[in-house]
Amino acid sequence: MMSGTTSATSGKPKSGLEVNTKGVPVIWNGERWGFYEALMMSLFEEDSLEDIATGKAKPPDPSASNADKNDWKQNQATIKRLILGSVSAMWRTLEELFEASKNQTLFVHQQRQLVHQLRNTRAKREDDINLHLGKLYYIRDRLATMKYTVQDRDMVDAMLKSLPRHVKYQ
Repeated sequence: MMSGTTSATSGKPKSGLEVNTKGVPVIWNGERWGFYEALMMSLFEEDSLEDIATGKAKPPDPSASNADKNDWKQNQATIKRLILGSVSAMWRTLEELFEASKNQTLFVHQQRQLVHQLRNTRAKREDDINLHLGKLYYIRDRLATMKYTVQDRDMVDAMLKSLPRHVKYQ
């Protein structure tokens, strides 16, 4: 594997993107999409696959010869192989971006949203109070899975404040 490849447009080294001997990215940290796209397009162009990869070329008609159909399938397999060479690294990047447990900013944001929801959920006079309290407990349980402890007095406070202003609940 070689790393520190250069960009065709700027000629500057691109750290953080490793490619194998065929030039397919194998460790991609989610940055430099333009560089990644240009690199993949150049790989497609080497085998005249760019029109197929971009969807400009249409699959052969059902009435086409078996040779044409087999060529299409072979080209599709080549494109898949080139793309799948970098998918595991892309998947890790997507997990880091969108799984709260790995993305600290998102994790804290979700915690704050749930705390806000716990403190500001209100029951209406016609609501089923058991269902309403169950909803509050559900929010507390979600916070517990995120290792956020809601103290008993805070839970009682949230429950009392969430009740409708009605003689029945005072």
